[in-house]
Amino acid sequence: MADDAMAEHLRRLREIINQHGWALQEVAPVHEQDLPFTYTAGLAAAGLPELIIVGLPSTVAAGYLNHFAKLSLATELTAGDRHTIQLGRTALTWQIGEVSAASSAEYLRVAHVVHGESVRALQLVWPDANGLLPGDAGYQPSAGQPLLA
Repeated sequence: MADDAMAEHLRRLREIINQHGWALQEVAPVHEQDLPFTYTAGLAAAGLPELIIVGLPSTVAAGYLNHFAKLSLATELTAGDRHTIQLGRTALTWQIGEVSAASSAEYLRVAHVVHGESVRALQLVWPDANGLLPGDAGYQPSAGQPLLA
């Protein structure tokens, strides 16, 4: 992104954060093997971890991220916690995962630009093909959803 375009993007992002408390940053795949991911920027200003979903289109991830962002403002989200969320007709159980500092710096670049290097993050992890989550016997990590621990 050119410097002027990035400056304008950051200006608009900060406006959204000031108005709503957070914004969503979509990162589309650049190469065929890349995965899309979407994350929050702005929760760090409230002393909270930013949230990220890897492997889902932003149109799907946005609803869950907005739900979890509101939830994080009301209660502390902790790695290992599970939450069942119903959006529309679909109920889905998610697990909260810790994101390493290295993965946070790599994936949440705009959040780091906005809030500095101390940004913490949590990953929202959906179930595998068998309905299992990390820590469940038989859980199968997917190449479509790498764990950022």
